[in-house]
Amino acid sequence: MFGRGDWVEKLLEEGHKYNRKTINIKKQKLSQYNGVDKFILSYNCYWHQNWYKNIHKLNPMILNGLKNNTGKIIFINHLEGQPLVSDDTNLNFLEPMYKTLKQLNIPPKNIIYISANAKADFYHDKWCEENNIKNRMNIIGIFTDAITAQKGAYKGRIK
Repeated sequence: MFGRGDWVEKLLEEGHKYNRKTINIKKQKLSQYNGVDKFILSYNCYWHQNWYKNIHKLNPMILNGLKNNTGKIIFINHLEGQPLVSDDTNLNFLEPMYKTLKQLNIPPKNIIYISANAKADFYHDKWCEENNIKNRMNIIGIFTDAITAQKGAYKGRIK
């Protein structure tokens, strides 16, 4: 369940290039999903507050899959590197996200968050330790300049 131009699909299919397991993906539209098979759903959003404010609006089959451990959702925020913890309620992410997951009975392990905040995983681990969070989301901080350079190299712009 990937959108057009979604690079996560490519990463999973070509894991062998990165010394990782390749995952065979059967692409299908949500309207064709049977509600039983395991799935990974990728969701691009450029403001992470939208996730915890709107996750309850996902298709009920997707929510059930997350709750029942048959699905994972990847929230992709690779163009922004917002902080995960902030006194500013417009920026704070971890506390309200974990609260929302608890309210919806979604195991945090079924959430993968990819952020352009290169130290997101460090700040997440630190916050979880300070707040005694054992069941955690998967948070991956990426350095987008490296991705941009790699894309440039593929297109022949960087030699």
